[in-house]
Amino acid sequence: MSWAVFKYPITMALLGEVSVPMPHNAEILCVQMQRGQACVWARVNPAERTVARTFRWYPTGHIERETMPNGYPVYVGTVMELNDTLVFHLFVDPE
Repeated sequence: MSWAVFKYPITMALLGEVSVPMPHNAEILCVQMQRGQACVWARVNPAERTVARTFRWYPTGHIERETMPNGYPVYVGTVMELNDTLVFHLFVDPE
């Protein structure tokens, strides 16, 4: 199997779902800010079919009373905005 690490810019939608198309079975590695844009890096097999992965952002202190449809979300990472005054945590829906 051939693989590569790809970068996926992701919208910072507060408490909303964000859908990102990427190859099936992509291994999410991390989320970081790059030049003011949140990006997810994933190890992928570029030959795999493309599927939509569902991500959600949560601010520090938010109390979530529901889980994602397929179970508990998987933590991806944390990013900071506005000179580190806003802290958001990214989770992905399990495949």
